[in-house]
Amino acid sequence: MVTGLDLHATLHHIVIDAVGTVPSAQRGSLLVRDGEQLVYKASVGLAGVLASAQEVVGGAGPATVIAALSRHDSADGGRVMAAADWYREHLPGASALHLVPAGAVVVLTPVRVQEQTIGVLAVEQPDGQAPSGERWARLLALAASAGAALERRELYNDKARSAQEVRVLEAVLNAVATRTSTHELVGMISKGIKSVQLTPQWRSVHLVLLSDAPSGGARGDAAARELRIYHVPHRSPLSFWNNVRDGALAAGRSVGIHVDVRNAPAHSAVEQRGILEDAIDRGVHGIAVAPITPEVLEPAIRRAAQAGVPVVTIDTPPAEGSCARAYIGTDNVAAGRLAAEMMARLLPGGGKIGALTFWLSAINSRERIDAFRAAASGTPFDLQPPAEDRFDIELGMRIAREAVQSGGIAGALGVCAENGLSRSASSRARSCPSRGTSS
Repeated sequence: MVTGLDLHATLHHIVIDAVGTVPSAQRGSLLVRDGEQLVYKASVGLAGVLASAQEVVGGAGPATVIAALSRHDSADGGRVMAAADWYREHLPGASALHLVPAGAVVVLTPVRVQEQTIGVLAVEQPDGQAPSGERWARLLALAASAGAALERRELYNDKARSAQEVRVLEAVLNAVATRTSTHELVGMISKGIKSVQLTPQWRSVHLVLLSDAPSGGARGDAAARELRIYHVPHRSPLSFWNNVRDGALAAGRSVGIHVDVRNAPAHSAVEQRGILEDAIDRGVHGIAVAPITPEVLEPAIRRAAQAGVPVVTIDTPPAEGSCARAYIGTDNVAAGRLAAEMMARLLPGGGKIGALTFWLSAINSRERIDAFRAAASGTPFDLQPPAEDRFDIELGMRIAREAVQSGGIAGALGVCAENGLSRSASSRARSCPSRGTSS
């Protein structure tokens, strides 16, 4: 029995059946409205063109086709449009589909929930002919099944969300009575808020607390009360930092040490310093930190040293003359130089090199880029001004795709973590001969 709770698998099977319904069809997809945009929920035959194989496998442009299907005069609401026009409007990287047969069309069948058109089942028909009545009926039945699965999943989500809200409320009430650490309480509430969102689009949770006692001025002066903002980001989308976190937790368990991992926004060195200050106030026995801006963090590191709390920096070196005990990470200058040497082997004829990093202001990023540029000096390489994705995987993929599509890129320098993956994935999608290196 198919319950529809595994929505991705259910919709994927529906698209497979739809492609099998149309003679000679090799490509098909299911798109659902999300605000004013469409998103891919399942696809067949588009591997290497769509950016991701996750449940929502990519954006699909404006949802204007939904309105067109809703207005259609026929009883079923289906329609046919030129495949080239469809892919141009609704498939990122559509220019890669240069082998679409001339005259091919895309058969569009509306997906409805409670008589409202919320998506479309799209199947390419290579010979340009509209399906026969029997095949239209089959496509309509498959589209109806997709609508039922989507509706069933939403009903399930509503029930699960309600149950989780009750559990979170109970946990919060218990925590307020028993927790003494503000950060522990804030962290617990934040995780509860996130857990209620079954398909979360949040990037972080901000909680604002107004202290009972004023931090200056006369007691009772509301303007003088201390306002503290706590920021709890979701688990990093980058495998590098998830591996660091998981490794630290596992190592701590193996030696009987409690490891508390806290994240700060990638752009907020001040907030990161606040996390260190709180750790010192809580009396932790040691701190490992990846400084966002080493100079901003150094006063907190100095205070930790004075309190007898050893500090080790990871991934990013500390400020010159730091009180940190040690630095564990990459020799960034050597990494940039090695990347240039490897690029010279891969591209002995030289060429234009695209560069992508997370944050240009980060010291490790600057050192790697500068070392690459210095090592490539006097060679036939032309290193382009580096772009930054600011820890946004989707933005990184878009920057990489645009660079590949614009042409002229012979190689790519992925400066940090998963930058190289963005470049290489985009190159594969375009069947581009570019090669990417990551320092």
